[in-house]
Amino acid sequence: MGFNRRQGDRIYCGKGFDLSQIRLEAVDLDGNGTTDATLIWLSNSNQILGTVLNSAQGIGTILTLSDFI
Repeated sequence: MGFNRRQGDRIYCGKGFDLSQIRLEAVDLDGNGTTDATLIWLSNSNQILGTVLNSAQGIGTILTLSDFI
């Protein structure tokens, strides 16, 4: 299971959250050499907010800020 935009998945950050503080990074969680997930970082503190499975392909993330609400 993971993120599926076609099924209407969105990521809720909370009321008043500043989306400009989010940094997205594609990662290879299973170590097979292909990115398969996205780390969501809080850019001003380098705190990891979460990991989204099935949200990266090849060399980059498929998530954009429009996936966040």
